[in-house]
Amino acid sequence: CDWSSDVCSSDLGTNVAGFRADNGSTLSTTTGPIAVVADGTPDGIVIADASVTSTKGNIDLKSDQIVLDEAAATISSSGQLSIYARTNGTSIGIGDGVGSLLLSSGELGRLSDGFSAIVIGAPLGVGAGQVAIQNVTFHDDLTVVGSSIAVTGLNSGTNTIALLATTGSIQTAAVGTRTSLDITAGAAFFSGQQGVGDEDVWLLTSISTIAAQTEIGDLSFYNNVPLTIGSVTTPGYGSQHHGLTLVDTNDGNAIGDAIFVYAAGGLVVDQPVDNNSG
Repeated sequence: CDWSSDVCSSDLGTNVAGFRADNGSTLSTTTGPIAVVADGTPDGIVIADASVTSTKGNIDLKSDQIVLDEAAATISSSGQLSIYARTNGTSIGIGDGVGSLLLSSGELGRLSDGFSAIVIGAPLGVGAGQVAIQNVTFHDDLTVVGSSIAVTGLNSGTNTIALLATTGSIQTAAVGTRTSLDITAGAAFFSGQQGVGDEDVWLLTSISTIAAQTEIGDLSFYNNVPLTIGSVTTPGYGSQHHGLTLVDTNDGNAIGDAIFVYAAGGLVVDQPVDNNSG
């Protein structure tokens, strides 16, 4: 469809083969959003030799299987791109990460630079599955939502990222001797219900500005450049977060948890660092 400023959408429901765009086809709008939702198996959503584009509209792709042709697909807009699993609890692999819904580095390379934000996983408040992120580069601001998140080799350059673990923790995905960074970003916000890194295995990062919070567990960062503990806005959601906070829930479960931060070249504390664990 090419409906200019109107909504371009397709919800294929259940018991269908999925959605496929091919043969040089174009799904486009000017300012209106594009939403493609498919339950179909085995293909789900397939963007082959085709383009999904909008000048300013948001683009939503929602399915438990999404395939972007690594040589011919084009996804572009100056609006927000959201890639969601359709079934609650579906695991997602990003880059070399493992999951039921796989988004390889080659597929993600078909996303044109210029989105206002990229959101992967699930809408906040909806049952997200586990997310594994390994060896992948993003060129726009990024938010990843999962029940828990394992990450290593995530590179967003100088852009802003947010990793949100809704029920579990955020930990390194690296195994054995660690020789590379887990996360590179200009600014980053981390929210892990059960910790971000831990006392024995810190996240290895290269970040300029950080904010983070957890309810249970440690906040642990080893940063290889000067670091400011400051304020970070979550891409795609607009909520702003300040400093480092270990939340006090008054249930005693966080007693003994701690905040660990090392920054090569210096640490600036512009926002509060609160350990309310007791």
